[in-house]
Amino acid sequence: MTHRNGHDPQFTVAKPFTVLLVEDTPDIRNLLRLMLAEAGYMVTVAATGTDALAALAETPYALVVTDYHLPDMTGAVVAQAAHQHMPPPKVLLMSGSPDIKGYAMAMGADGWFRKGESLARLLTQITRMLEERL
Repeated sequence: MTHRNGHDPQFTVAKPFTVLLVEDTPDIRNLLRLMLAEAGYMVTVAATGTDALAALAETPYALVVTDYHLPDMTGAVVAQAAHQHMPPPKVLLMSGSPDIKGYAMAMGADGWFRKGESLARLLTQITRMLEERL
């Protein structure tokens, strides 16, 4: 039997991965939250870097997906804070900038996504990053 999200319960992880999604644009945040939840992830959202740091202090996450340009700090600050946790979560940096790959590599992020590209690519990348944690 297949669940409505397309996952076969026989192969579903008993405890889904936790994802912290940090995005200040409401429409993008809601779209990505729905996409990740439909894929079976437990998603916490934050609209600012300050909210993200508070969430990181309370809960261990398997993955942090953060926008680079936040209203109160950069995604690099969020990533640095995430990397202080044990075990450190994977970090994926997002931006509409064509330079996002360079930003991500410079700050030691585990992955990057340029807004405007295929959401299927983003989901594939997230899945691959989380599978590396197993």
